[in-house]
Amino acid sequence: MQASRITTIGATTTTLLLGLTACGGGGGGGEANAWVLNGGVWPVVEEDFEAWNEENPDQAITVDSFANDVYKERIRTAVGSGEAPTLIVGWTGGTLLEYVEHDYVVDLTESTEDLRERLIDSVVANGEVDGSTYAVPMNNVQPVVMYVNQAVFDEVGVDVPADWDEMLEAVEAFNDADIVPFALAGGSRWPMLMWASYLTDRIGGPEAFDAVVAGEPDAWSHPAILEALERVQELLDAEAFDPNFSSVVADQNEDAQMLADGRAAMVLQGSWVYSRMLEDVPDFAASGDLAFTTFPEIPGGAGDPANIVGNPANFWSVSGDAPRRTSRRGSTTSASTCSTTSPWTPCWRRATSRRWKGSRRRSPTRRTRSSWLRL
Repeated sequence: MQASRITTIGATTTTLLLGLTACGGGGGGGEANAWVLNGGVWPVVEEDFEAWNEENPDQAITVDSFANDVYKERIRTAVGSGEAPTLIVGWTGGTLLEYVEHDYVVDLTESTEDLRERLIDSVVANGEVDGSTYAVPMNNVQPVVMYVNQAVFDEVGVDVPADWDEMLEAVEAFNDADIVPFALAGGSRWPMLMWASYLTDRIGGPEAFDAVVAGEPDAWSHPAILEALERVQELLDAEAFDPNFSSVVADQNEDAQMLADGRAAMVLQGSWVYSRMLEDVPDFAASGDLAFTTFPEIPGGAGDPANIVGNPANFWSVSGDAPRRTSRRGSTTSASTCSTTSPWTPCWRRATSRRWKGSRRRSPTRRTRSSWLRL
């Protein structure tokens, strides 16, 4: 997705929620605040906050940025202790369900109605719990793809694998050449879920996910899930991953760095890694050796090889701990209702009046299973 498109989406959603949250903050204080991630496209989000603060100096919102894994640990503690920031970045799924069950976030259904009409149904659905909206997307869809170093493939004389058998053959060839077949940030844990997700889909198709999401009895014992775990073990036995993968972390893009310097031939990672490589290893990114492909097909599997695992987006939620404050007209309001009061109406109109090129709401598609990448 082009940077201009990402900027437009982020600016519109962030502007709307800034109007919602500027009247009250979380984190135990009276001022609104937000926690965001760093690196990649996240500086664009911080620019939105800077623009808001310049235009609304009396309602400035403080922003703190964290590395991915650090954020996930700190936000769990902050939310559970009543010290959450006003704006909470999330990945929906099971974590959002927990937030809603404990009233950690507010219902945004009415406040975001116009905004949601401009978005794709299957993406919006990830922010809903029992028909109400508690999180709204704030950036682009983020597919997970197989990145490859074409120069390493050419050196070893191996073709990019299209199915399971070819992948195992490639693993053997790279090991013989003392090259790690797949970089894996096992120290961050969540990159390992991408393997389980893709394998489950290729083996059993979306039905295996549907059963889990629906809470069907023994859904986690679905044959596709069990076989996926067995195939992960097969990859471990074949030494498909760096033997030190448990010490590799994604926050510093260490797995992608292994790909860039030729220590690894492939890495399964999200689209967000590409923007990081543009910053961290620009020569490799521009060399023509960086390529990507789809996850290999499983012969006899029920899944469509064109299916993609990934995040539907990152989402904003508004903390239920945002204190009630007095608006400029003297009425008492909370963060969940500020958009309907007079001081915030101009901001609301500005956000919802923008037209997003190519983002008009489409007919529903199969819901993205973000809960499988519960990050």
